[in-house]
Amino acid sequence: MIRELARGYGTAQATKDNVGDPMIKGKANSLAYSIFFYDCQKGANCTSVQFQAAFDIGKKVKIEIINDWNIKKRFAKAERNDKGNGVLRMDYSLNGGATREHIDNAMDMWFMQLKDFAAHIGFRE
Repeated sequence: MIRELARGYGTAQATKDNVGDPMIKGKANSLAYSIFFYDCQKGANCTSVQFQAAFDIGKKVKIEIINDWNIKKRFAKAERNDKGNGVLRMDYSLNGGATREHIDNAMDMWFMQLKDFAAHIGFRE
């Protein structure tokens, strides 16, 4: 269901991560992102997901810019990876089940945060 909903925002391709759990790689508004599935039982019945994107702006993102994002935003948190790229992450719990509407609301939030973060750090395609 998550891949199906992600396709409503752009491209979404199902794949697997390095431990065999499901993973989605996609693009929305030309912005690449991944969705990682966690606490899975043999690649199914996962209890949480993490939306994630990294942006190379051609130089290290200033830590002040990352901190400014984290102070002002609630749902998705930013960091800088070892290359100095801006990274955005948002966790979502599926524990106990989640309705299509709840997942769609989380995805709306993710894609809004993704677009805002790219602009915040000065990412250009």
